[in-house]
Amino acid sequence: GGIDLDLTQLNVAINEIHPFGSGYVDVITSVGTVASSRDAASLGTKPAEDSPVFKLTQQALSTGAATADLTDASGVPMRYFAVPINVGGTEDKWIVISAVPVAALTAAVDSARNTIIALASLCVLIAGGLLYGLIHTLVGRPLGRLGRHVGKMSAGDYDVAITDTERTDEIGTLARALAVFRENGIRIASMTEEE
Repeated sequence: GGIDLDLTQLNVAINEIHPFGSGYVDVITSVGTVASSRDAASLGTKPAEDSPVFKLTQQALSTGAATADLTDASGVPMRYFAVPINVGGTEDKWIVISAVPVAALTAAVDSARNTIIALASLCVLIAGGLLYGLIHTLVGRPLGRLGRHVGKMSAGDYDVAITDTERTDEIGTLARALAVFRENGIRIASMTEEE
């Protein structure tokens, strides 16, 4: 048994759907009759068997879905997505074809790509800033302090408090070596005064 539908009402309802703003949707029955189309003259007709749309519907019926890039009647490159659906709880399958301008898809992809690039760049900048801050705090400042201490001690001023000797990294090793240098400098200075 078939299904009796008012194709005019179906066509009006489906023609309200515009994927990506400028796309459209067509519906073709399992026997190949156009049930809904933006081209009202094609309603109730069958696409030619050698037409790309007919081949797309046959591929969708056999594989469950199909996609093709075709140029529509007005010369606009379109991407067609065809999906078969069961109609009215029967085994009868109709094919819903969504056509979207390739330019609209490309614009959406470009926009998404640009957003991802911007977010990735922002993350890299934030991570770089945090890394710089951490390196400056954990390495730069202690090395700067040690450098100032070395400068004072080389000028004969051993009255400096050596910090960071408790660290277990290279900064700690340098600080402990500088503390030994300071102690030796104090001893030499006191022996020189005694002499």
